This record gives sequence, C-alpha cells and structure tokens, in this order.
Amino acid sequence: MSENQKKASKTKSKDFDWTRLNEFEDFLSKLNARPVEYIDGTVYRGQLAGELKEGLGIIEYPNGDVYKGQFADDEFEGKGIYFSKEMKYEGHWKQGYCHGRGTETWTDGALFRGDFILGEKTGKGFYQWRNGNVYEGEWKNDKMHGQGVLRYKNGDVYEGGFRDGKREGHGKLTRPDGNVVEGEFKQGSETDVGKRYRVVLDTVKE
Repeated sequence: MSENQKKASKTKSKDFDWTRLNEFEDFLSKLNARPVEYIDGTVYRGQLAGELKEGLGIIEYPNGDVYKGQFADDEFEGKGIYFSKEMKYEGHWKQGYCHGRGTETWTDGALFRGDFILGEKTGKGFYQWRNGNVYEGEWKNDKMHGQGVLRYKNGDVYEGGFRDGKREGHGKLTRPDGNVVEGEFKQGSETDVGKRYRVVLDTVKE
C-alpha cells in the first residue's frame, strides 16, 4: 500500500464516530461504498485500495458471521466489531487478530474484558464464567497466568498465583465460613506446606 493510500484511509476513517457503530451502514452509504461478492459467497461493502480492503467496511460471511470496522492490507486492523452466533468481540485488531483492548461477550453469559495479543488473552483482564465465577488479573495465551483474584460463586475467594489456568504458587484461599488456607498451591490444589487458620470476626453489640 502506498503512503498516499494510507493517508487517504486514515482521513476517511477518523471521521467516523466509533461510539455509534449502529450507524455504520449509513456512514458507508455516504461514502458510496460498493459491494464486492467473492466466490465463496462472502460479501464486502466498504473502502478499497485496488482489490484490497482498506479503510472502513462491512464483511458478511456465508455462515452469518459479520465484521464491521477498519481494514488495512485486506485484514481487520484498527477498531471493529465481530459478530457470530456464539459471541461478539468489540475492540482493537491487528493483522486479522484481536489485538489490544477488547471485550468478548458469549451468548451463554460468559464475558471477557481486557488485553489481547494476536488473538489470545494476554496481559490483564476480567473474565466471568456462565456459572458465576469471576477472575480478575493476569493472563497469558488464553489462560489465567500470573497474579490474580478468583471469586467463586459459592463464596470462596482465592488471591495469589496462577499458572496455565490453575492456581499455582503462593496464594490464599478464603472460605465464606472464615476458614483460610494460605501457602503454596500446585496444579490448583494446596500443598502440605499450606497454613490453615480461621479468621474470627469481631462483633459489635448495640
């Protein structure tokens, strides 16, 4: 892509208000974006640089998936939203992958909000499972990895280290009844070096 094409794409893209993506199609119609239909049934409406998708556009796939957002060099690049039957991703993209800050919402109730690197949850993020468990902390390669807090639906709270999606390293598990396990965890379970004690809450009588 030439420098002139890059400048033209940026000039047009920045005029779009990303807080109103529901008005995306109206915006494209004002740009006189022409539809392009591919052999497999995929349809693209948006800006082009030669035969490459470049700038703002909408791409609709035969299976019903839809992407609305920015393109560069024929790939999702910049800001955009991807819809499928199972989930929606809204955020930043790079070379066709979720990259940067984004929010992933699933139809079964699961939710992730945080950092991505080339399609994988990596960095810091918040995740809520459909069963009500909630994790907030560090991620690597789509798994809890590093330091974080995992709150279970039953009231248990674990604060500490994680590795490859499991509790590992130093951590503290607090249960609703006040019992606490603190020490080293491995493969999700406390080891023999763990210290157990009970937190006694002070009560105030009126």
